[in-house]
Amino acid sequence: MAFLQRLGWAALFLALGYVGLYYFIHKPIYSDHAPRQTLEGLAMLDIRKQPGSPGTRAETTGGVLPEFRRSQNGQTMRWDVMSGDEVAVSLTATVSAGWLYGSYIKADVARGTAPEERLSPAFRSEALTLGLFKSAIADSLDLIGSPGWGPRCDAVHQDLLAEESGPIYVFFFIEDDLLESGCDFEARPRMFRPVVSQMEGAPQNR
Repeated sequence: MAFLQRLGWAALFLALGYVGLYYFIHKPIYSDHAPRQTLEGLAMLDIRKQPGSPGTRAETTGGVLPEFRRSQNGQTMRWDVMSGDEVAVSLTATVSAGWLYGSYIKADVARGTAPEERLSPAFRSEALTLGLFKSAIADSLDLIGSPGWGPRCDAVHQDLLAEESGPIYVFFFIEDDLLESGCDFEARPRMFRPVVSQMEGAPQNR
């Protein structure tokens, strides 16, 4: 009898732990901003900026570089990670108004029809994908109200690089100078293109 009681308590604790973990993973994200501003912030979301840069290397996705497509239907924003003509994974953020102010974002992920070997490793686990997606949502909400990265910012960036040189400036000071010019480097759209950089006058390997 005592064994059955202990077994019952253990099952209860496991069930409560599972419910708590499920709620923690699927808990809506709160935003201080109104739904319209929140949706504008989500438009800047780029999950490729999360740790591991998922979706940026063809060698980890069966030789097919993923394509990211964003669409919006009312208060719902959706990102389809494409592998060729097939959907690898879909990321959905649904925004609803808060009780008094602010808004809530419900994040969901859904596996597509692309073969698993053509998914980025981070997208092969729905729990891991959801965690990265929610982190990307939080990052995009932080950008609301920031100076952003307008069309002129690329020119400002190039001018600063032309005026100053050296890795110390690039790594420690350029972002402050960009902010003073009304440009937030963190809001800059990422371009995934191979870049070859050579120091001027450096000897070339034959």
